[in-house]
Amino acid sequence: GNWPWATMAKPVALERRTTPVRTVPVSKLGESLATTADPPVTTAFFMGSNLVNQMPDTTGSKRELAKLDFRVCVDQFLTDTAECCDVFLPSTTMLEEEDFLPSYGHQWMQLMQPLVPPQGESRTDLTILQQLAERLGFGDDMAGTPAYWIDQLTTTFRHQGISHASLVAAGGRLWPEGTPRVPWADGKFATPSGRFVFPRVFDDDPVVPPAAFPLHLIALASEDAINSQVKDDRRHGDPVTACVSSTTAQASALRGGDLARLVSSRGALTVRLECRDDLRPDTVYVTKGDWAKFGRGLNVLTEPRYTAGTGTAFNQNYVRLERA
Repeated sequence: GNWPWATMAKPVALERRTTPVRTVPVSKLGESLATTADPPVTTAFFMGSNLVNQMPDTTGSKRELAKLDFRVCVDQFLTDTAECCDVFLPSTTMLEEEDFLPSYGHQWMQLMQPLVPPQGESRTDLTILQQLAERLGFGDDMAGTPAYWIDQLTTTFRHQGISHASLVAAGGRLWPEGTPRVPWADGKFATPSGRFVFPRVFDDDPVVPPAAFPLHLIALASEDAINSQVKDDRRHGDPVTACVSSTTAQASALRGGDLARLVSSRGALTVRLECRDDLRPDTVYVTKGDWAKFGRGLNVLTEPRYTAGTGTAFNQNYVRLERA
């Protein structure tokens, strides 16, 4: 898919600002809040993410957020992050706002157009940020209609025919000019041979699970959710389902359907076991995204660490299986 990274790397509204901007790594949210100094972080403003639930070490994130002077969350739901905050500002859904939707897994660029006005007290993210900017003294930097800001966000795609006006004229959806429908359809790659080259070495220093936590914790996306959003709340009273091989369950005197505990160096989570013959005996498979406040948050178990590429090492976590 496409995302205008070049535009995002240089925030348009901040180009004229002179005050230095610090970054706080969200992959280690709790640790970042605890160690950032000169000056320390005193205020948190969350928008567009349920970080407390979706980043590693939920317990540590909650602990450090509780120490801040002021916390605000903008969201459509009272998420785990929202419940850590002093103020909750309801935001609109995609049915109530005009916005730009880049692709994920394809190349289409899409224009979101509202079907109904904002409901109740909800406001669009843009409206909230513009009204906040006015109160903080830089309202001019954030001024502009949704159409203006969509044009700012699509600047890097202008040479491919993408703008607010072109999206409207096309009925709300465009394929960027010059972008192939199927990547590498000609079978030619930028390698000496012109053919795809599989990596020969995957890890020069493979990680061995600690003896106390011998099982690899694998968390994959659920078919009924987008990360932690749009979850089916009918299951909130039930434990998360953890899938293991029959061999793994038997080693802990457990079987399918039993209640058990997954324990890591960071915490513990009560689960319902499901035995599957297609899993390795050193692996536990759980779907991600359920909320911690319902006892289903997987990131109470995970360590805040980075991959070699500075991403979040969600699949480098280890647990043991115990009877509940």
